[in-house]
Amino acid sequence: MAIVVAAPLAAGTVHRGTLIVAMAAAAVCIAVFTWATELRGRAFRISTAVVLPAVFVLIPLFQSVPLPLKLRNLIDPKGTALLTEAALEPVASAPLSLDPPATRAHIGKAAAALVIFLLACHLASGQRRRHLLLRAVGAAGIAAVLIGLGHSIFGVAKIYGVLNSTHRTLLIGPFVNSNHTAELLELAAFVCLAASVQRADALNRIGWLVGMGICVAGAAATLSRAAVAAIAAGVLVFVLLRYFAREEGAQNRRRVALAWGLFLSGLVVLAAGAIGVRQLLGRFQAGAVAGDVRFRLWREGLRVLAAHPMGIGRGAFDRVYPAYQTLTTPYAIRFSFLENHPLQLLIDGGWLAFALLAAAVGAVVWQVVHRGRRDKTEAALLAGLSAVLVHSVFDFGLETLGVLLPFMAVLGTVLGRMRSSDAPARSGRSWWVIAPACAALVVGIASVAHASYDDFDALLKKAYTPESRRQVLERAQRAHPVDYYYPLVYARLEPIKAPQGGPSPRFHALNRALMFCPQCESVHLEVARNLWRIGLRQQSVLEWRTAVSLRPQLLSTALGELFAAGATAQELASIATFDAAKMVDVAEFLRTVARFDDAFTVLNQAEALGAPTPELLLMRGRLELQTGRNEAAATTLARAHAAGTRDPRLALLDVQQVIASKKETAGDEALAILDRAAAAYPLDVAIQRTRLDVIMRYSKWQAAERALDGLKQALYGSEGSAVEAHVAAARLYARLARWNSALGEYRIALVSMPNEVDLWMEYGHAAELAGRSPTAREAYAQAARLSPNNPEIVKALGGVDAQLSRLRSPNP
Repeated sequence: MAIVVAAPLAAGTVHRGTLIVAMAAAAVCIAVFTWATELRGRAFRISTAVVLPAVFVLIPLFQSVPLPLKLRNLIDPKGTALLTEAALEPVASAPLSLDPPATRAHIGKAAAALVIFLLACHLASGQRRRHLLLRAVGAAGIAAVLIGLGHSIFGVAKIYGVLNSTHRTLLIGPFVNSNHTAELLELAAFVCLAASVQRADALNRIGWLVGMGICVAGAAATLSRAAVAAIAAGVLVFVLLRYFAREEGAQNRRRVALAWGLFLSGLVVLAAGAIGVRQLLGRFQAGAVAGDVRFRLWREGLRVLAAHPMGIGRGAFDRVYPAYQTLTTPYAIRFSFLENHPLQLLIDGGWLAFALLAAAVGAVVWQVVHRGRRDKTEAALLAGLSAVLVHSVFDFGLETLGVLLPFMAVLGTVLGRMRSSDAPARSGRSWWVIAPACAALVVGIASVAHASYDDFDALLKKAYTPESRRQVLERAQRAHPVDYYYPLVYARLEPIKAPQGGPSPRFHALNRALMFCPQCESVHLEVARNLWRIGLRQQSVLEWRTAVSLRPQLLSTALGELFAAGATAQELASIATFDAAKMVDVAEFLRTVARFDDAFTVLNQAEALGAPTPELLLMRGRLELQTGRNEAAATTLARAHAAGTRDPRLALLDVQQVIASKKETAGDEALAILDRAAAAYPLDVAIQRTRLDVIMRYSKWQAAERALDGLKQALYGSEGSAVEAHVAAARLYARLARWNSALGEYRIALVSMPNEVDLWMEYGHAAELAGRSPTAREAYAQAARLSPNNPEIVKALGGVDAQLSRLRSPNP
C-alpha cells in the first residue's frame, strides 16, 4: 500500500533515486508477503490474467539480450546499420534495443507493476483486506490535490520547492507533467466512487463522494484537455455497465443507469467548475486540437515503425526518433515520447511484441466479460481504468510508475474480485511467478544504478576540463550508441585535421551526428562553421542554408555571423535562396549595414524568384528613400498603392517621401497621411510616434492633443504602459512653455521610471526654465544620487544652488 501511495506523490517516481527505492521496496514486499503466506500454509492466489503484466516484463528483457550481429541484422537491418556504421569501436554483438540503458530500466518498472498486480489480485480475492489497495489509490489522489493546493496557498512555484512544473496548470504537483497528474486523479476519482458503494453507511458514501469531487476538480485544474475526454469516457462506461448490470431487473436498468449518469455528470460539472473549468475552456479556445503537434508526431512515429518493424526497444524513442524526424516546430524541442501510449508500445516493441500484448489484453477482457461480478464497485473500477486508457491515447502517463502502479493496483483488484478457479490449490506454486518477478526487479535495480544510466547531460555541465568532458562523452556514446547529441559535442573536442593526415576526426564525429539526426539544425550549424573555418566557403553556405531552411528563425543569426566573418553579399543571399521571401530579409539586413548596392542586387534576385510583391515593393521603397532616390521611390510607392497594399509601413514610407520632397505643404500632407493611417491602424505604435514627430517638426500644435491620445492608446494596446507617451507629452508641453502640464507629465513618467537619470535632468531643466528653482534642485539632487560625480549634474546643481542663494540673500 505504501508503494502505491508513495509512487505518484514522489514526483511520479521517475527519478533515479526514487526508482531504485520503489523497485527495492517492491522486491522486499512481494518476497516477505509470499514467504509469510506460505508460512501459514496458505496459497498465494494468482489469476491467469497475470500474463498481461508478465508480457510487459518479457518484452524489454528480450530486447536487452545481446545477439550476434548477423542474427540481429536479420531481425533489424536498419538498426544494425545505425549501430555499426557509426560505432566508436567494432561491434560483435548488440541487443535489439537501440538504447539499452533505458530498455533495461523498463524491466524493473514492468516488474514493479507485476508485483503490485499480484498483490492487488491476491488481496482482492480474500475477505480481510480486499479494499486496502483501492483506498490507498483514492487517498493518493486526494493527497495529490491537497499537495497542489498547498503549493498555491504558500506561493511555492516549484514542486516541493525543487522541481519545475508544467507552466499551463493551476495545480502544481505532484507530477512534473500536469497531464500525468490528471491521469492519476481520473483513476482516483472513480476509485473513490467504488469505495463509496462498498459500504451502505452514509458517512462512508458521502466521504468518498466528496473525495471523488476533489479528484475531478483537481483534474480540471490541471487544464489537461485530454482529461475532459477521459472523465467523459469513464462516466459513459460506468453508465453502460450499470445498464447491463445483473443486480437490477430488466425494467429498472434504464432508469437506474440514467440516474447514475445524471448524478455523476452533475458531480463532475460541479467539481470542475469549482476550480478550473473557465481556464480549461480557454485552453480549448486558444488552439485547434486538430492542429496539435502531437498528431503530426504520431504520423512521424509510423516512419520509425516502417524502418524498424521489430521494434527499437522500450524507452529508446528519445534517441532513435531524430534519425527519422521531419517535423519542424517554432522552437527547438526534443521529443522523448510519442504522446500516445498504445502507438508508443507498437513502435518500441514492434509488431510481434504488440501482437503478444494484444493477445494478453484480449485474455483480460475475455475474463472480465465472462467472469465479471457486474456490481457497482466493478463498474466504477472499470470506468476508472477506461478513463486512464482514453487519456493514454493522448499522453504517456503509463510510462511512469506514479500512474502505472495505481493503474495495476486497480486492474489487479478487478480481476481478483472475480475469485476465478485458477488460483493454486495448495501452497508452494506461487514461487514460479514470484521468483522471476523478484529477479526482474533485481535486474531493474542494477540497471538503474549502473553507470550507463547516468545523466550524462548533467555530468557534462560539471566537467570543466577538455579531458573530463572527453571521458564523459565517450561513456555517453557507448551507453547511447545512436544519440546524435554526444557525437556533436564530442566533435568540438576533436582536431579539425588529423595529426598525421587522413580523415578529419572532427568531421568524422559530425558525420556520425548527421547520420543520427539529418534534420537537426544544430548539427548543420556546427558543420557549416567548421567548413568555413577551413576555407570551404561554398560548402559552408550550403550547410547554413540547410540549417536556416530547417529553422527559419536562424536567418538573422546566420547573416550576422557570416557578415562578421567576411561573407560577400552573394554568399549571404545564397543562404535564403530556398525562399524568395527570405531574400527580402537578406536585403533588409544589407540595408542596415549600409550595403545599399548589394541590397538592390539581392532585391532584384528576389523579384526574379517570385518574392511577394508587397514586401518587395516596401523594401525597395525604403531603400530608395534611404539612398536619396526620391523619384524612383515615388514610382515604387505608387506601384505599391496600385497593387492594393494594405500595410501601415506603406503610410510611413509615404510620409518619408513627402518630407523628402521639401514642399511647402509637406507638413500638412504628411499629417493628413498619418491621420488616415492612424484611423485605419489605431494601435500601430510606429504610426502614432511618427505623427507626433511630424507635429513637433512642423509645429502643427493644433493636432498635438489628438496625437498624444493616439500614442497613449497604441502604447496601452501593445505594451500595457503609456510611459513613453507621458515623456513625449512633457517635452511637447515644455516646448510650448506650458510648464504646469509639462512638469505634471514628467512626474507621472518618473513614477514608472524612477531610475532614469536623463529624465530627472530633463525634469529639473524644465522646472528651472519655469522659474521653480526648489523643484529643479530636488530633481538635480535625485539625479546626483543615481549618478554620483557626474560633472553635468554637478554643474546643474551648482547653478541652481547659486540661483537659490541669490534669491535668499537680502537686497544690498
